[in-house]
Amino acid sequence: MCEHTGFGHIRSILDLDNNGVSEIVLESIASGGGSISGRRYLAKFDGCLAKLVRSIDFDDNEGTWGKRSYRYYRHASEWHFVDLDGDGVIDLSETRVSHEGRNGRPPITSRQVFRYVFEDGQFVRHVPTTRR
Repeated sequence: MCEHTGFGHIRSILDLDNNGVSEIVLESIASGGGSISGRRYLAKFDGCLAKLVRSIDFDDNEGTWGKRSYRYYRHASEWHFVDLDGDGVIDLSETRVSHEGRNGRPPITSRQVFRYVFEDGQFVRHVPTTRR
């Protein structure tokens, strides 16, 4: 039996490639003074050895400055696990949303979606091809 500390809280347990080895989504979060920051991880285990597959940071300081301050920011991400390429292996769709504050006005929001296929135990950027 293995014991690990320092990664954060387990959010979900998956087996992306159906090989009997689990991949685990974990999150660590810190807060104080009206701000939060954290990191989301996807790790897999080889025996008791943890291997990081992917991670992303997130943060928000709305509680410190409010949404209408030029100092306000929020960087969020969502992970959705789906089969992007039809191979029976679960892949990753990652949505990143950023908010940047402006004085007295609503923040500017931008959104990006990145897709990654899970190949040989790692994520590789997926760029769909078009057929003619």
